Amino acid sequence: MTNLPALPSSQRPTLAQSAADTLTRSLGTSLTVHQSISGDWILAPSNDLNSRALREAVAALDEGLAGGPTQQINAMILELIGATDRPPQLGDDEAIARVQALKQTAWDYPIEVVIQACRNWRKVPSKGRWWPTEQDIRAQCEPLFAPARSLRSKAMELLRNLEAEEEHVARSAKPSYFPGEKHRAFRKAMEARLLPDQMKAYFNPSHIRYVGENVVHVRTLIAEAIFQRYGSDVLTDLGMVLRCEPTDFLRERQLEQQMTPEEDAEVSAKMTRLNQAVKSGESIEKLRREGVL
Repeated sequence: MTNLPALPSSQRPTLAQSAADTLTRSLGTSLTVHQSISGDWILAPSNDLNSRALREAVAALDEGLAGGPTQQINAMILELIGATDRPPQLGDDEAIARVQALKQTAWDYPIEVVIQACRNWRKVPSKGRWWPTEQDIRAQCEPLFAPARSLRSKAMELLRNLEAEEEHVARSAKPSYFPGEKHRAFRKAMEARLLPDQMKAYFNPSHIRYVGENVVHVRTLIAEAIFQRYGSDVLTDLGMVLRCEPTDFLRERQLEQQMTPEEDAEVSAKMTRLNQAVKSGESIEKLRREGVL
């Protein structure tokens, strides 16, 4: 039997430590990585960590945890075969198949794991003098690889949570048909101040959108003027923001109602009159009751 080549110094970082270093090196102060006494990984992200940066860090981690290089692993397996005895029950064809199977099994792991696994196999009482089986090699590799795989799983869990949170934030920033808690409070307050037909018109889903927690977008300047005139104190008390954003409603169509040219001209005249009333401080409610608006 021949001796296996010199193995790395015990001071060299383990695969798991190298994996943790990869994450922290890729993300800097955005992520702190710790391992508890029980072996569990603790990932503490800072507020500036985003899914894109973490996804890139996980990709770098995957490169370090990939199996191979196959040529070096093949050489390591052959070194082990040369340093141990062939089981007497193996014929020539079976021996060739055994060696190939050992190589293919070891290809699933990084070279540093395979080196340590071969070393550990030599120390197994009564068995270590013989060639290992594929199951034996895997049994030696798994405990060495498991902590790094666990870290990778933890990083992926954090990535999924970040992606979900970012998706929620992005969705919340988009105009929605569905009101939040403050939006509902605003509507309830306005029910006591507006007439039923006003509520039906200005809170119609085709004329109002809710954004985030405290923003309201309306389709027309008329709606904005009505809300400001009768609900400015409510908006202030609730800490809400009111905006006229016609572009939010570009896809809205009222197919069941098509305006005639005369009706369109009447609406345009009323909007012009409303703008004049807003600028001059006239009572919009008085004009509405008089049929001007």
